[in-house]
Amino acid sequence: MQFALTQVAQPVLIASFVTCSLYGLLLFLIITYFVRFRTDRLVFRLLVGFYLLSATADTAIECGWAYGYTISAFSDPTVYTAIPWPYIGYAVLGPNVLLAQGFYTWRVWIISNKKAWPLASVMLLIQVAACCLAFYLTHWAATADSILSFQDIKPVMYAWLGCGLLCDILITSAITWYLMLKPRRERAGVAMRDGVLRQIVIKSFQTNALSLTIQLAVLLTIVMSSETMWYTVPGKFRR
Repeated sequence: MQFALTQVAQPVLIASFVTCSLYGLLLFLIITYFVRFRTDRLVFRLLVGFYLLSATADTAIECGWAYGYTISAFSDPTVYTAIPWPYIGYAVLGPNVLLAQGFYTWRVWIISNKKAWPLASVMLLIQVAACCLAFYLTHWAATADSILSFQDIKPVMYAWLGCGLLCDILITSAITWYLMLKPRRERAGVAMRDGVLRQIVIKSFQTNALSLTIQLAVLLTIVMSSETMWYTVPGKFRR
């Protein structure tokens, strides 16, 4: 019971706090976006709207998970041995990651003057494969009987996280090359002459580098502490 409290319930509770905090920040940013960019492309506004709905669903699922492990478990300790129903969140997380990485893939294609289509195609295939793996994990969570069967699904989990990590490495490398290294090398084109452009480039690079770092942290945590739920804490920063 002590192990369940410190290595299962505690990380889930922390992850829920992180999720709610990030959701509040996300809600503020999305409202700001819709207020300031009312004339933005319809497809972008639809994507932001979809992301808001999926983030809302993910937050509600995470809160339900915390309630189950901190309240319901007091009257029914077998909750810790069952497959957590919030694992259906993979069905939400998969498309979210696909859209986020897909946007960066489109961006790489654009900033390369549409010449990097082979790289963009490879990244898109990896993203679709990762989304399919997320759906498979959802199917497993809906049909498995015990959390002990998590050992059987580990290869799929590692493959899913590995696809995300590989894609983030490719995206970060491509953005770094096309927006920072290549212009500096050629001393032409979009070569960091404008202060605003420089800030946009740096922020863009930092954002995806942060995503790459989080992806690596999640993978390392689940490999090193696969018997616990601590991987859920860094995993919440992926949104």
